[in-house]
Amino acid sequence: FLRSAPFLLKKLSYKTGSKDIITLTSIVLGLFAVTIILIFLMSIDMSRYSELINETGKIRGGIQRVVKLELNNVHDEVQLTQIDNLIIEAKKLNEKRLIKITGNNEYTALLKVLDSKWELLKNGIIHFRNGTFSSEVLIKESEALWVVSNDVVSSIETISHFNVILYYIIVVICSFGVLSLFFVLLITKFYIRDKIEYLAEHDQLTGLANRHNFNNIYEREYSIAIRGGREFALFMCDIDYFKNINDKYGHDTGDSVLKEIAKTIRKE
Repeated sequence: FLRSAPFLLKKLSYKTGSKDIITLTSIVLGLFAVTIILIFLMSIDMSRYSELINETGKIRGGIQRVVKLELNNVHDEVQLTQIDNLIIEAKKLNEKRLIKITGNNEYTALLKVLDSKWELLKNGIIHFRNGTFSSEVLIKESEALWVVSNDVVSSIETISHFNVILYYIIVVICSFGVLSLFFVLLITKFYIRDKIEYLAEHDQLTGLANRHNFNNIYEREYSIAIRGGREFALFMCDIDYFKNINDKYGHDTGDSVLKEIAKTIRKE
């Protein structure tokens, strides 16, 4: 591959132009924009995961506190209302998540189970206050709800951990893609396009300026001489009997002669 690389680049140099460079630049900028957007969206989600873990942790702790107080005949209506609000807030935060991939269905289902179990426990508390439920039944209901709330916390922690890993993977992949395309763009600009410009102005065999380049240089130097009021001279070199060399020794030999003459002209 390394041996064939110069040939491939030379071949590309004839085919790659301004449109290709513009296309590559657009791809690099597009991928960079996608990377920034993904990082922004996932950073927002990361903060919401932290809030979800915090809210569900409060729900789990609040349930234990409520039941403990009820068993001691202390009625904390404020705590009951807080748990209601925490469950509602957890549902809202779950709906606001921008990127929902792994574990989302499980977590959403657990939230629904938690909500229904909490309603059952609230009814059980009312029955316990009225004396129709024993403390054993209330404890059993609270333990079942605590298990569900613990599963909710574990689920969102697992999802959060997975998304942190996914976040870094996406950042690394997109960054690598941007750097790779940027590297290709640099090669295209500084090697291939410069090669095209060089070939457009120089003879491929001898490396000397071609007719197009000569005309540009001549017009520039002539204009400078006229504006500066100085003399201007043009030196012309003709190779005598060069056709005879081609006819007698072949075009390969003729090319070699041209190369040697070009080297001599450069030295002089």
